[in-house]
Order: sequence, then structure tokens, then C-alpha cells
Amino acid sequence: MSLDPYSSPVANSVPGSLSSGNAITQGIIEQLARTKPWVRFISVMVFIGAGLMVLLALVTMLIGIPANSNPMFGKGLGFGFGGIYLLFAGVYIYPGIKLWKYASRIGDLVRSGSVMDLEGALNEQRSFWKFLGIAMLVILSLYVLIIVAAIVITSFGVMAAKGM
Repeated sequence: MSLDPYSSPVANSVPGSLSSGNAITQGIIEQLARTKPWVRFISVMVFIGAGLMVLLALVTMLIGIPANSNPMFGKGLGFGFGGIYLLFAGVYIYPGIKLWKYASRIGDLVRSGSVMDLEGALNEQRSFWKFLGIAMLVILSLYVLIIVAAIVITSFGVMAAKGM
């Protein structure tokens, strides 16, 4: 099997076997079957977390933050924070869906034992980890930007205090 992602797909000549001639063992199926309940559990927890974020967003938008608590902010602050919570809830849904699909593909593999179902399960797992990797890069980039902004703002504050 070629590791080149741009190569043409090659069909297996023997159904239920890998291109190297090794069959999917019962141990492989059993290990994935033992993983399925945990994957499903984490998926459900992600969905519950996203649902709670939506609820928090709605409460924040409805109640808002009183304008008199900090006159620097207007009445739209509650809507702003609520919108941010909604955005994060939307971002949380995607990995939950990927984990749910991964667990479902494991169930398909347990029923059929076919290479195609193993490939489908591994593809869903790959999509989940790809998303998580991209999310981590975005978060690390935001940290760098926040640190640089804090240094710049602090420098300007120090210069203004010294009257430069």
C-alpha cells in the first residue's frame, strides 16, 4: 500500500484482507470494539458541553451585563459574550460529530469485519485528530498574539506614564 496521498486508490484483491495479504484479526476488531463505548461517551459529553454553552449564551444575551456595572461597556456586552459562547459551541459540535461517526464506524466494523469499515473508522478518527491539531495551532497562535499585544500595550503605557 502506497503512503502517497495523491496516488490512485487500489482495490484489495481479497475481500476482508489488507493489501499486504494480512487479514483483519479478531484482536484488532476486539480492541476497537472495546474503544467504542469510550469514544461514544466522550462524544456525548462534547454534545452536552456544547448544549450548556448554548444555554449559557442565551442566558447571557437575555440577562446581559448591566451597563452600570462598568460604564466603559455598553448594553451590548451581554450580546457580545453570548455571541462568543455561541461561536465556541459551534466549534465544539464538529469534534463531537467526528467522534460519534468514529464510534458508529467501529460498530460497522464489528458487524462486518471488512477492510472498508476499518478504513472508514480510521478515516473518522483521522478527521478528529486533524481538527484537534488545527485547533491547537490556532490556539497557540492566539497565545502568541495576546502575549505580543500585552507587551506592546504595556510598553506604550510605560512610555505614556514617563511622559515620552
